Amino acid sequence: MSQNYALPSVENALILLTDLSPYEGVGIPPSVEKALEASLELKNQTVYLFFEPAEKEDDLLGWLEPWGEKVVTAALLPGKPADHLRGAMRRIFSRNDVRKAVAVFVHEQVAISAPMLRDAFAALDNAKVVVSTAGPLLGLTSLNDWVFASELWESKVLPEFFLSKAAERGIAFIDLSASKES
Repeated sequence: MSQNYALPSVENALILLTDLSPYEGVGIPPSVEKALEASLELKNQTVYLFFEPAEKEDDLLGWLEPWGEKVVTAALLPGKPADHLRGAMRRIFSRNDVRKAVAVFVHEQVAISAPMLRDAFAALDNAKVVVSTAGPLLGLTSLNDWVFASELWESKVLPEFFLSKAAERGIAFIDLSASKES
């Protein structure tokens, strides 16, 4: 495993963000293990696991040994969800040639599945911004700073606010939550 996440070309970047501070168990947290298993079912993507707190790095590296070099890790700076998304996406887009990036928060309340991730990457064929409140999940084809506004990630108006902001900018937007409910 390497913290050097600069690669020459990545078709798809899957970014998993997790807070390990509440986890007291032995071995990898079940939610992280399930997310990794789902992510590795996909093809043509690189998996990045961004985590906090940085003090859990040794534990995390030990837990990830079965995945070998298939997962790239990096510690998150302390902050809010919007800050974590901004930091991870900036790192990925600034250091890699990425066509699509999907970031999802990993925690016990949300089951991350391979179909969910496939849907997000597929939606980026038709939109520059993809979100799902079920994840919460964010997909981008390029870095758009407006998507990291705190009010987008800390309120219940996420899809509506995204839709209005994307429309103002003339950016194609898909809400995966809405498409699943219809």
